[in-house]
Amino acid sequence: MLFSFFNPVDRGGVLTTDIYRDYRFYFNRVIRNYKPRTYQMTGSLRPEQLSELLYGNQEYYWVLTMLNNIYDPFYGWITDQETAYQCAIQQYSLVGGEQILYHIDAKKNRYYNLVEDPNNSSHWYDKGDKNMLHLQYQGTLVPVDIYENAVMQNEAKRTIKIINPSDIQSFMNDFIKEMDKANL
Repeated sequence: MLFSFFNPVDRGGVLTTDIYRDYRFYFNRVIRNYKPRTYQMTGSLRPEQLSELLYGNQEYYWVLTMLNNIYDPFYGWITDQETAYQCAIQQYSLVGGEQILYHIDAKKNRYYNLVEDPNNSSHWYDKGDKNMLHLQYQGTLVPVDIYENAVMQNEAKRTIKIINPSDIQSFMNDFIKEMDKANL
């Protein structure tokens, strides 16, 4: 729907969809008249499925992705846990594979490149400080590996912004009007 609104453009003698147009410009002009609300997803619905569930039309998936600044719905949208694990394996395959990425304290602060003193538990040093001369942290730290990190990042994608389903038709009408102005 979005890309078919404008006439095709000629690129080297071939008519193609006008993907070069700044659709974000029109979106931003219209969205300021609406109040997006926070939505907590359950499961791992794809944008098209959530659009169908919320708005009764899967073609409005782009509203969800644009509203949430997601340009790559595969990596930017929530996935199931196994897919999150597989993405982590792929992401870290060339830089150490399965490993501890960082440690966290009770307040969820992150600490990178630390090792615990084997002779003095709860004393943490930079892994480059072989003589353990410069204490970086004292206390309990919990390791976070590539899998746990992938799940935490994935879960953060569960909270998104949506346009109220009762407003979607009005939003679409306003969006089309805004694009109509550009076609004049």
